[in-house]
Amino acid sequence: MILDKRLVYLQSYLSQNDNTMELYEYIGVSKRQLSRLISSWQEAGYIEYTGGSGRGNKLSITMKIDAEKELFYYAIENAKNMELNELQEYINLPWHAESRESVIEALISEFHDESQSHGFLLDYVFDIPPKLYKGMPHDIVSYQICDNISETLYVCNSDKLDNQLVKFDEWIDASLHIHLTKDAYFDDNVQLKSEHVVSIIDSLCKSKEYQLYFKMVQSLEIVNDFHFIIHCTHKAPHIKLLLSEPVTAIVKENDGMLHGTGKYYVLKHAENEIILNANPYHKRQPQIKKVFIVKNQSKIRADYSKEKQDLSIKFIMGNGLVVCNPKTKLNQSERKYFTTAFLNYLKAVMQEERSDFEWLLKDTDIHLKEEMPSVSFLSNEHNFETFQNIFDRMERELGIKVIHKKVEHKTYLKTHLDEYDVDFIFMMETFIQKNPLAFYDMLMHCKCKDWLLQMDGCKSFVEAFDLEKFEEMKFQSDSKLEWLEDEGYLVNAYLKYRFMNFPSYIDYVDMNKYGYLDYGSAIIE
Repeated sequence: MILDKRLVYLQSYLSQNDNTMELYEYIGVSKRQLSRLISSWQEAGYIEYTGGSGRGNKLSITMKIDAEKELFYYAIENAKNMELNELQEYINLPWHAESRESVIEALISEFHDESQSHGFLLDYVFDIPPKLYKGMPHDIVSYQICDNISETLYVCNSDKLDNQLVKFDEWIDASLHIHLTKDAYFDDNVQLKSEHVVSIIDSLCKSKEYQLYFKMVQSLEIVNDFHFIIHCTHKAPHIKLLLSEPVTAIVKENDGMLHGTGKYYVLKHAENEIILNANPYHKRQPQIKKVFIVKNQSKIRADYSKEKQDLSIKFIMGNGLVVCNPKTKLNQSERKYFTTAFLNYLKAVMQEERSDFEWLLKDTDIHLKEEMPSVSFLSNEHNFETFQNIFDRMERELGIKVIHKKVEHKTYLKTHLDEYDVDFIFMMETFIQKNPLAFYDMLMHCKCKDWLLQMDGCKSFVEAFDLEKFEEMKFQSDSKLEWLEDEGYLVNAYLKYRFMNFPSYIDYVDMNKYGYLDYGSAIIE
């Protein structure tokens, strides 16, 4: 564990581009002391440095750890035992500007908290959702939080379904009898019972959005607190897969807050941070007792830098998709021409500016098209400027005119795509990467389903889906995705990664099938 607070000063100094002070002055030591400090930090593996001696040689230092996360953990862990003047020393550290308010508030809160808890993690995200909803919304942070605070009846691991909240089940004719475990509790100490689960399934069966997927369900029957029955039109083993999907997570909502049976609950939800606390009633208590999820875009971008990636854990964040409106007046040739041109320009921009993605498409040459109608394209506020620069180049160099429309991301999430009168939209989606589950995921809980389900064969694929016919389903999904790409309706352009620089005290952490961090799996050294 790092105890030297001066490492935070070093990290702060290195992140600034307009330093007017020398490093030794900024840290508050002499030149000789700085030299000794750098040598000791290098020996300990905290930094990597080169040069610094001889005429014209400049000192180069690279942080090999995130000093803020290390010191934050130590300070939070020891806040209850600090004197006020010692706490003030930590408060006065040059914490990163974007997350400073949340860090200081956390320190003060722990200092005054009389309860004893151990194990903390600071995680940075691009944005904090304004509200967490039942049914799992489409933004990535909400998915990750909901996955950590809730559980599903079953879990799908490597194409195999395992029980999670189910003790055992059995088919009797066309009815699935489910017996719940008796050791699952919501974070408000309410025991999970059949009524909670049946309420979730019933709402999905009746909802316009999910009726298609649960059409085999005829009725639901509660036998007792821990035994209920799903009566189906036929024996449909596929329903267990449905009950492992994020939309079927068992949560209840009270006073605008979600309560689940997962390892954590939402202790605080503010504009720039969400704090998760360990669910005291969960049968498997996590080593990380509290997770501070803080909005800090520049810290995330710093972790994406090439020199930091080797020191970080890499995991899938989502797929970049270009989706075409099924009601577009563009023909197949025009759709293909536009997507090929746009993605060629996009790849060039991303290769120049980013290093956190894997391009999934083969390079395709652009051949000038003599006649091309104008194209309408929808972007959210995060992508609008970058895409507008691309469209300006496409008009200058290829003569393609793009009518570019902007929408707020939160508005986009809650609005059906048919409400937008555009030809194309770009979106980031998170789904299982291997077919047939990848395509099924796109058609079930990804935003692109608004348009995809209107296209030939997609709805019938959902209706006929059967995980027990794995190879047949894989062939169908591969073929359908190939057809959609050939027709210019859907292009899976790239896979985006997230790089997280974990503190030294974290020995291991797992991700779920969607690539989300499972905070509760973390093992502290």
